[in-house]
Amino acid sequence: MGIDLPKAIENSQDFLELSEEEKKAFLSRLEYIKEITESLDGFFKNTHNGKELKDFLDDLELDVCINQKFSIEEGEISVWQVHSAWGES
Repeated sequence: MGIDLPKAIENSQDFLELSEEEKKAFLSRLEYIKEITESLDGFFKNTHNGKELKDFLDDLELDVCINQKFSIEEGEISVWQVHSAWGES
């Protein structure tokens, strides 16, 4: 897929000071965000394979949490899982 960074980011002191590993991680997160926005675009264009709104939003919220370095220990109940189940009985 690939991300073309705007010159403003490429030339920023903050970006230039990142190690190669940090730059790779940054670009990876941008790739993931791009996938999320493409998923949103597909949903709004109705090319989401019939997914219900609640399911789509649950998946979207989880993707955003993961992108923000959200993680839990095995066996724990995540905030996302609790939130997702609020409306269920």
